Amino acid sequence: MTAHGYVAVCQGPSANESPFGRLFRREDPLYDSHAVALLAGSQGPMMPPVAAAAASKPALPAGFTFFGQFVDHDLTEFRAVEGMRALPMNPELGVRQVVAPDPNVTAANGRTAHFDLDSVYGLLGQPEEALFNSRGLFRLGFARRTVGNTMAARDIRRATNFRDGRMIADPRNDENKLILQIHTLFMRLHNVTHRAKGGTHPVGSPVFQQTCAQVKAAYRRIVMMDYLPRLVRLSEIVPVIRRLRAGTAFFSDMVRAVAAAGACPPGALPMPVEFAQACFRLGHSQLRDGYEMKPGIGRGLFRAGGGDLRGREAIDGETEVDWALFFGPAAQSGEPLDATLPASVFRLPPPAVDAPPISLAERNIRRGADFGVASGQTAAVALKARYGHIAAPMTPDELGIGAEVLGVDPSLATQTPLWFYILREAAVRNPDGPQLGEVGGLIVAETILGALMASGVDIRAAADAAPDDAPPAATPTIETVDTMAGLLRMLGEV
Repeated sequence: MTAHGYVAVCQGPSANESPFGRLFRREDPLYDSHAVALLAGSQGPMMPPVAAAAASKPALPAGFTFFGQFVDHDLTEFRAVEGMRALPMNPELGVRQVVAPDPNVTAANGRTAHFDLDSVYGLLGQPEEALFNSRGLFRLGFARRTVGNTMAARDIRRATNFRDGRMIADPRNDENKLILQIHTLFMRLHNVTHRAKGGTHPVGSPVFQQTCAQVKAAYRRIVMMDYLPRLVRLSEIVPVIRRLRAGTAFFSDMVRAVAAAGACPPGALPMPVEFAQACFRLGHSQLRDGYEMKPGIGRGLFRAGGGDLRGREAIDGETEVDWALFFGPAAQSGEPLDATLPASVFRLPPPAVDAPPISLAERNIRRGADFGVASGQTAAVALKARYGHIAAPMTPDELGIGAEVLGVDPSLATQTPLWFYILREAAVRNPDGPQLGEVGGLIVAETILGALMASGVDIRAAADAAPDDAPPAATPTIETVDTMAGLLRMLGEV
């Protein structure tokens, strides 16, 4: 039985070597199922009203919703573990998971967590030769289409004997047509960079390895200089940089604890469950019910009977992306970071899920509980003890859960699921900016900057990040590109 985020995986001795860990102490809330369904189900407080007023909180350009999903798939992939074997599917909701440094772990991360594009190049950091031709270039789809200023492949190869019939390292990046086309942007960036070197340099050659390193470095710069500061304010980024460099961040504590338990082999990096199973599911709040793909051509996110943005099918003339509508000054906006989700994700259709609950919001809350993720209040108190500038935990009035829900389970106001908490915090305590609030921002910044630092990046530059939607005046190079607008300019898309 499949689940949201399911991917068939390769087995091998390294299949479960990248562990999950914890920033805060484990909690095992016993939420009332009816209350969770009332909070996170259709017609509950997380579903926007039909005639919603215009949002006052600013939102990011819509492309960053799906770039964030791409980052998530590069950093995290939940695998069940039995003994030393990683199972080839996600487990059911409702199963309590054990993660490092505790013994007898039941869940592991199927990613290296080093921002190394293993979701593009090959799982667990090793290029998969079948994805490349004899010259070390990605095998993209055969059809070429012109959008923007260039003619290029917009799709992966399909109907192949590769994984699940699709020539893609991580099939989750084909679960919708927007993340797929971000995925192919990075395949194309590799090809443009590698082709410019001339000659034939197959997988594994020194020149191929140099190209991979250049593309990964460009990706890391985009994450740090363009994406992260759009999610997290500098008031959270700057103190996180100081603590990570001093080894006094919660992320630093987690890495040491997992290593001391012997649960993290050399070269692996633990991934916090507070990030993977709660906070970085923030992108679900940024989703719209539909998007303009090209001028005058729109598609719904999910639509009964098909014809929507679900993946697993070829990109055509109506679903190829005009990136000027997703990044840059003319981009459509996503939805703001708040505790509401678009109506269509409260009734997820197959193949997104094939078992209840069918509400994405409810699945997120239950997944956090399965992993024993600390409540928002616990995280806030712990963070305040180390980052003195942040406010006290949110009050029940600020959380806005509602009397109907709290009448069934009052604990939701005092042990609030972290995912819901950080979204309400973003809306209530940072209403004038597009970013997260303090608790959500610190957790996201510690994880992203901690993983970047472990990847060899000098994270001090993040303190000066100032994202700009305007395309660069000059076309950047593979050594200088640090924004999505610059990447699109390099590839002739804008």
